[in-house]
Amino acid sequence: MKIKKILIVLLVAVILGIVYYCYNFPLGKPIRVTIEVIDDKGVPIENARIKGYFNNPSKHDDTGTHYDVLTNQSGLYKVLGVGYSFTECTIEKDGYYTSRYYLKLKQNDEFANKLTVVLKKIRNPVAMQVRQVEVIFPGLEEYYPFDLDLCDWVEPHGNGKKANIYIYYYRDAKGMFTGEWVLKMKTENPEEGFRKKDFDTYSKFKTIYQAPEIGYTNMLEFISETTAKEVLINTKLKKNEYLIFKVQNSTNSAVYNYGKICQPFLYGPDDNDRKKFKLWLTYYYNPTPGDRNLEFDPKQNLITTVDRRGRDNSDRFDP
Repeated sequence: MKIKKILIVLLVAVILGIVYYCYNFPLGKPIRVTIEVIDDKGVPIENARIKGYFNNPSKHDDTGTHYDVLTNQSGLYKVLGVGYSFTECTIEKDGYYTSRYYLKLKQNDEFANKLTVVLKKIRNPVAMQVRQVEVIFPGLEEYYPFDLDLCDWVEPHGNGKKANIYIYYYRDAKGMFTGEWVLKMKTENPEEGFRKKDFDTYSKFKTIYQAPEIGYTNMLEFISETTAKEVLINTKLKKNEYLIFKVQNSTNSAVYNYGKICQPFLYGPDDNDRKKFKLWLTYYYNPTPGDRNLEFDPKQNLITTVDRRGRDNSDRFDP
């Protein structure tokens, strides 16, 4: 009798297991992903919230297994679901910038499906002048001085007073998509200038916290040259790159101001007048002399910017 009861219990357990499996994994093999959450110094973060999904094995979209979990004391959580090729998740916690990650799944190796996530701390956001601007070049094949503080060409080409940087543009178009395009940017002194960096693309705060004091080049050159058959040269600023700048203060040349130039960073003909050429520039300017902080507080944009409908969008810029 006891053996019969045991067999019945085992049978029920097997049936429940099959029902659970079919309900939760109707479309394929379950995959376990270990997600580890750490800060930018490598310390595990407990109670970080992970929200994400496995793509649907049959539809290849985001209607597959979803999850919304918290990490343990070791900053870990093992997520179980069914996915065809990837899982994507958002990680957040108070006091940190939100991160987003994508992991390509390995179907045949459960232990290989591990994702290490970095959450960057919110340290010391400050007020800055942040602008996304379109300016028309006064001319071609000549360096024109630009005032970053006032965001304009220096007189007589604009209302700018202090030449922080000099910008040069050259274009020799052979066709719609063929020819040569050159953009140059420079500063007067070798102690100031520009540094290229790669974005931390996973984080809401994509740049470094502080601008370096040294290591700048006072001359940058971006060249694109294409023919109908191939790209000969392309040294444009890549989508995952940004620039840090160090320039003389507008009123005291003995001290410097720091900032960053982010995307979009484009140049070319004006759509409304093909004889005019524009520079599209997004930059963050820290107006405090000597302050190398690049962590912008989106609620403290010192510049009022409006969209084409006249609506204030000064707070729409990322940190």
